[in-house]
Amino acid sequence: MDRLFFQPANLTASGVDDDSVTQAGGMAKGYEPEGTYGLKPARAIHWSAKTGNASVYTTAGDEARFVDALFSGHILSSASRRAVLDRSMRVGYGWFKSENKRFGETAYYMNGRAPGFASFVIHLPQAQTTVVVLSNIYSSATTTIGYDIAALSLGLSYRRFHVRVHPPSAAELKTCTGTFQFGPDFYQANAKLALTASVARNYGCAGRRANSQR
Repeated sequence: MDRLFFQPANLTASGVDDDSVTQAGGMAKGYEPEGTYGLKPARAIHWSAKTGNASVYTTAGDEARFVDALFSGHILSSASRRAVLDRSMRVGYGWFKSENKRFGETAYYMNGRAPGFASFVIHLPQAQTTVVVLSNIYSSATTTIGYDIAALSLGLSYRRFHVRVHPPSAAELKTCTGTFQFGPDFYQANAKLALTASVARNYGCAGRRANSQR
């Protein structure tokens, strides 16, 4: 990987964690939510078990260079690049692709989470805009942050972030309960998720179960 990809793409702060990485002192420590406002160290895992998925470590700068190399560099052959960026498929080789009304163009994006970490990347070719959000907290907030940063940089509307110091009331919790169904293109086609509110221990909506309905 280093010889074939990282070095040619000038990704000097990236590598593959095969559980023998020596620069562990420079790695961010991952955390996961505890209760409503707390954090605790994420459980340790063997990153080699996620080879090709989450075993690669990088920085926001290197990730942005990777996106630039993919879309406008010479890392891939023309045929491989066309396959990766094929607009006829919503889900391709490492990217989701869709016509985004908010930005008025095709958006290439991907998000992911692993114990203690979350990430989001979006690339807008026409606007020549790339946003990379890396977090050392296991939370899907990176997706919202990434979209809003892209909108902010392009002069579009975005929702301002407000820190909330009080937990939601029982009435507010009730507004996010119910049964929600994913579409046929979800990885579990037409899966349903039931959300119930519980205030006995934590303030928030808890996912009760998800099962595939075909």
